[in-house]
Amino acid sequence: MLDLETRVRDLEAKLAERDAQLADRDAQLAERDAQLAEQAAKLVEQAAQLEKLEKQLAKLTGQLKRNSSNSASGGAPSRSPALTRGLWPCSCGSCGRTLGREAEGEPERRQHIEVPPVRAIVLEGRAYAVRCSCGTITKAEFSQPFGPRPFGVKPVATLAVLVGVFRLSRRQVQYFARTFFGVELVRQHERLGGGPGGLRPTGEGRSPSETKLALGTISKLEQEASDALAPVYTEALDAARASEAALRFARSASR
Repeated sequence: MLDLETRVRDLEAKLAERDAQLADRDAQLAERDAQLAEQAAKLVEQAAQLEKLEKQLAKLTGQLKRNSSNSASGGAPSRSPALTRGLWPCSCGSCGRTLGREAEGEPERRQHIEVPPVRAIVLEGRAYAVRCSCGTITKAEFSQPFGPRPFGVKPVATLAVLVGVFRLSRRQVQYFARTFFGVELVRQHERLGGGPGGLRPTGEGRSPSETKLALGTISKLEQEASDALAPVYTEALDAARASEAALRFARSASR
């Protein structure tokens, strides 16, 4: 009889311990549910913000399309003018009298868009060597912007866009640089003053038709632009994936 009571008390103690463990597990699950609910609320808020941004983007896209159609049909000016020229009638179209400059209402507007000539600015640094009275010859060190490559940020970005976005071949990019920028992409042994291959203004030394163009230079510039944009691309891709996942989760949660 005593053994039976002892066994019953042991079982009751084990059951009480198990109940306590289950209560702790229930509390953990409740806390986890609260965290998930909070995350779901944040995702729903982010989804609402994304939908708001999508509406704003659609509105701006519509405005751009309307502005483009107005510009194409001779409607409102499409850009803020850099210069304005007032045109005034000299004499009356009916009686011929001389007219003053008191406008009657708003003027009719027409825009003339012109692209200024674009020419690359070639800055040449010359590192001179000077002999000291002690007999030592010291040469000046190149500083920025005279780095190991002769190309600045804008030429690299322009050539990368031509190849990567507009899908021009490298030979077409060479022709573009020669035609619109007035520069040649030349081989290393043809560059003025020595050093790595780079830019040379057309008309100096040799004509464009006589200059051998370096296709490998464009490939190096592409890689340079790709390396510079890699961190930004990765960050934007991660943000887009996170936003898309949040939007899907919020839509499924609202059903």
